[in-house]
Amino acid sequence: MKKLDGLKIIVSGGGSGIGLEIARNLIEQGAQVCITGRNADKLRSAQEVLGRDGASVEVRAFDVSNRAAVLSAVTELHAAWGRIDGLVNNAGVYKSAAFLQLEPEDFERLFQTNVMGCVHLMQAVIPHMVAQGAGRIVNIASTAGKWGSVNQSAYNVSKHAVVGLTRCVALETAAQGITVNAICPGLVATDMMDDLLTDQAKLTGTDKNALRAALEARIPIRRVIRPEEIGELAAYLLSPGAAGMTGQSILYDGGVVLV
Repeated sequence: MKKLDGLKIIVSGGGSGIGLEIARNLIEQGAQVCITGRNADKLRSAQEVLGRDGASVEVRAFDVSNRAAVLSAVTELHAAWGRIDGLVNNAGVYKSAAFLQLEPEDFERLFQTNVMGCVHLMQAVIPHMVAQGAGRIVNIASTAGKWGSVNQSAYNVSKHAVVGLTRCVALETAAQGITVNAICPGLVATDMMDDLLTDQAKLTGTDKNALRAALEARIPIRRVIRPEEIGELAAYLLSPGAAGMTGQSILYDGGVVLV
């Protein structure tokens, strides 16, 4: 028997990168998964990849910052599944710019997706979890939610908020058998990381490859994190074996926190 056999789990931002690898790992562990995102074509491509071994993968295309769309999709999914056992809040956006170059709209856009997206989805699924007497929620935050970074103030603010939100919701739901934890990855080998390096190289006047090499040299394990590693950790936090862990924000950064 696999550790997630029969569990019904939603993964936002599941069409690529970390979200896709989380979904892949959950399916391998026996879960039934619904991936969500804004790009319907990307979701269909991911659905095809994830379903190659016969897995049944649900897809819902919506923007997590749209509360009405979130509530509608979750209601529809619960009606189809009969229960919702887990949620992974992975959808996120970023903006690289010096603080004085950021507009209020930049902060608002990141907050609406990175923070309110978590709020909308958690408020949609938690009532079902309370009725079931159990549930697992994993919020994908970032090391940016633990400390400051140059040219990343809007992103860092949003991820600090996700860490704080995780702790508060964990306290409010623990007695109902629900756990809420956050994963704080460091640099992860995804398209978003590549875009981030491109932007940072332009902002600092540095060669992109040299910048990546310098960043990797600061990581004690001397490499960036692989997205499938985050998938493994998320699967554990969503499993029955993690019933005693809640309100945690787990750094997965290759040891950068140590130096």
